[in-house]
Amino acid sequence: MIFLILITFIPATFATTYPVDIHKFTSTSNCQSTDSCFAPSEREIKKGDTVKWRNLDIVTHIIASENGEFRSEPLQPQTFECPECSPTFSHVFTENGTYRYSCTIHPWMHGVIVLKTFGSDAEVSVSGTGGIVFVEKKINAITSVANEEPIAKIHVYGKINNPGTAGRTVYITQHNPDGSIEELTAPITKNGIFDSVIYITPENRGQITLDVRYADTPIGSISFEVVNKQSPTTPIVPQNPSTPSQGITVFTDSKSYSKSSVVKIYGMVPTFNSSNPNAGDVTIQVLDPQNNIIAVSQITPHSNTSYQMTMKLPFKVDGEYAIRVQYAREQASTIISWTSPITAPTPSPNPPSTSTTFLKLDSLDNTFTVRDQNSRANMIFSGQLLTADRQSYITGEEIKLEFTGFTLNNKDHHIMETDSGGKFGLEMGMPVGEKYGIQAVYDGSSKFNPTKSQTEIFTVLTQPANPTSIQQPSSSTPSGGFDPTSIVFLVILSVIIGAVVVIVQKRKKSPKIAQVVPGSKRAARSSPSGYTEARTFECPDCGGGHIHQNPDGSEFCADCSWRN
Repeated sequence: MIFLILITFIPATFATTYPVDIHKFTSTSNCQSTDSCFAPSEREIKKGDTVKWRNLDIVTHIIASENGEFRSEPLQPQTFECPECSPTFSHVFTENGTYRYSCTIHPWMHGVIVLKTFGSDAEVSVSGTGGIVFVEKKINAITSVANEEPIAKIHVYGKINNPGTAGRTVYITQHNPDGSIEELTAPITKNGIFDSVIYITPENRGQITLDVRYADTPIGSISFEVVNKQSPTTPIVPQNPSTPSQGITVFTDSKSYSKSSVVKIYGMVPTFNSSNPNAGDVTIQVLDPQNNIIAVSQITPHSNTSYQMTMKLPFKVDGEYAIRVQYAREQASTIISWTSPITAPTPSPNPPSTSTTFLKLDSLDNTFTVRDQNSRANMIFSGQLLTADRQSYITGEEIKLEFTGFTLNNKDHHIMETDSGGKFGLEMGMPVGEKYGIQAVYDGSSKFNPTKSQTEIFTVLTQPANPTSIQQPSSSTPSGGFDPTSIVFLVILSVIIGAVVVIVQKRKKSPKIAQVVPGSKRAARSSPSGYTEARTFECPDCGGGHIHQNPDGSEFCADCSWRN
């Protein structure tokens, strides 16, 4: 079982400049015999490193690579004793490989630059959200040393994305060919590197799968083969593969496969040497249509000279696959065919009459934030391949995601297939950086035209050191404009003030009707000054009860200036 994989991007950081010197009198000496024309003659570097050549000689040199990757201007001879003042030439190396170079003026002067990245020598690798893991060899031979048990040593190593967050241990579950399971662990360094050796005994030879995880985060499942001895690197298929050779036979449970990749292989061998079972193993190889070995396994025949094995084969392309068996010096083979299963999606299958396409890449935010420089933003790049009318989706087609500003497994792109709904997706942990870009590209097929999506640009930033100190936006009215909230408040306040003014004025204009004390319609008495005092009335202005009446019938309040 293989996990859905997202290969984590590990940027090239901490690049280094390495010197290579051309010493004095090198061009006139027999430097090629001592491999000292350049010092050093072979320099091993990493991706992103720089090599700087210095001419310390008394003659001119021109540095040039054999593949045309780089070439210097003439480096003039040094005229005085100052190594730091010597003419130089520098080149930055970004791709894995071996770069051979020489001096074009003195062709016997040769040097080599070897660029390797972490895991570049591994034959098998897989990665997930937790990190990346490598196995050095795809096919591992069991060897024996005197007085020691025969074993195969499997070199397993890798790197954790966020070390230290969940301990210092990587957990490995080993699935053996017989169905048994072993639990293993490997320590990791503070930089997240783990390196371990797994020992496999002869009884567990065959295909072995390792499930690797860091705490509860999966890294991936990785498989390799263990055999008693290395099989020939160049497979030999008989002229008539269905005819057994020298008495050995090979058969399969079917001649054609489509839905299942599990193949049952069985047959007979002519003899069986019970005293030396290791020498009597049957080696099974599976070859793809391009004659490449895609699977190897071994099994010891039963005492009745029969053998049987079930293998899950990694079919990738349609065509004929050869199954070759070898027992001692005898060989036989047979042919099976593989056809990719036809997916019938619902509700809308691939319409054969439509040729134009539309490739949708889901939009991304412009900015993503992470906790600190060592954290990664969990990114999901997804989309869908549709027909031009957007009514039908297209399945089983290759989509290439092209990257700008970062790489994935040392590549600037990643290829995947659309699923039964025409969709595709890739999850990655992105480090802090700016101006990252991604675009989906469909190269087309015999039925559909090529197309491209838009390019999404984004940046990954760290969060502020003290989020609580971030200044909140001011609630005051912006300069040069009006705040709508303030205008509404002023309108409401004006309405309230207007209502109060109206009420007060109405009260002044509409005095209260004087109330007579019960039992008397108008209780009044004459005062010595000639006016009548009526204490049963209430002043409409001050509310007092001292209302007086003049002889002419007019009234006034003794407490205020009200008159009637």
